[in-house]
Amino acid sequence: MLDGMRLVGDPPADAAIEATFAAGQQQAAQTFMAARMTNAAPLPSSLPSQLRGFLEESKVAALPDLTRIGLAQNIFVDHGPEILTTLGCYSLPSAYAARKGVQVLHRTAYLAKRPNRRLFRTMQMVVDVMEPGGLGPNGYGIRTVQKVRLIHAAIRYQLQHARWDGSLGIPINQEDLAGTLLTFSFFPMEGLGKLGANISADAAQAYFETWCAVGRVLGVTTEMIPNDLEAAAELRDLICRRQFAPSNEGREMTEALIAMLRQNSPPLLESVPAGLMRLFMQREVADYLGIPNSELEKDLAGMAVHFGKFVDSDLQESQWQAVIFRRHILNLIEVMIKAEGGSERDFFRLPTELHQKWRGTTPESEEGLWGHLSRWILSRV
Repeated sequence: MLDGMRLVGDPPADAAIEATFAAGQQQAAQTFMAARMTNAAPLPSSLPSQLRGFLEESKVAALPDLTRIGLAQNIFVDHGPEILTTLGCYSLPSAYAARKGVQVLHRTAYLAKRPNRRLFRTMQMVVDVMEPGGLGPNGYGIRTVQKVRLIHAAIRYQLQHARWDGSLGIPINQEDLAGTLLTFSFFPMEGLGKLGANISADAAQAYFETWCAVGRVLGVTTEMIPNDLEAAAELRDLICRRQFAPSNEGREMTEALIAMLRQNSPPLLESVPAGLMRLFMQREVADYLGIPNSELEKDLAGMAVHFGKFVDSDLQESQWQAVIFRRHILNLIEVMIKAEGGSERDFFRLPTELHQKWRGTTPESEEGLWGHLSRWILSRV
């Protein structure tokens, strides 16, 4: 079945993009893609009719009830920095380990040369979906995911009209899309578990359900979406056995990602990203990607896990250390945004509510992994 899915793209989105190119309306489509709008905002009158029809139809995909969405988004409110860490240190490297799928990422050249942009684009979609209200009418989540789906279709169109190796399957095919969905739905919950965060099984399932519903908006077919976390683990293992293999492209992109994370890590923590990659991934897969394997990386990753185990403890003492460290992390993100975004005013949008939450904690909230790690470091400086 998965062999067959490598020959299937996303027929509705592909048809809309093909009609747009055939009508020479690429510029109008690009203008729409560059604009930020909420889920309820009216579509611009200049939008090609084929794209308008697609967006209206694909928006109707069923979402979990509001209670389940709220439970999932609360996880992101409390553990957002850790979830974004799993994206950079688990989800992206795993995508690079898929020998066939990584060819698409490598062909879109700036992803290897500008890993900051790839990471921020991924983070932005997650923030738009998982911020409180992100999937509601005033949120950005659904519209952002629809645009990502159209970008996938445009990449498929362009690669298939260029020199593309048909033995790789269709670019961004259904197996690759299913694997990508797992990096947003399953990997963060597994990553939080490996970091020692105390997430209830019901909350983790709600997070997974919410992203599976988002996956339908993203164009993943129903038969490729698992029903629960256990089935997701089985699908992840199957895809990994089928697709993970060494490749020059995967190693090149992983090297660029690690260099970027090292360069922008806080002092004393430059080796943590590679250590976390080793923690999250199987040894063989990490070796495929050339991820450093020194004792320092292992020790720092182990230290991160040690402090992650206390993520739900009483935080009324020593909260100022957590505030200092999380502010450092956010200042770092802001510097990276300025360096990468340049004059692009909307390069990355972090909602004020989340920004304030992650910059500080209250006795009723959870400070997260980085706060505990900073407490340990500051106590020894």
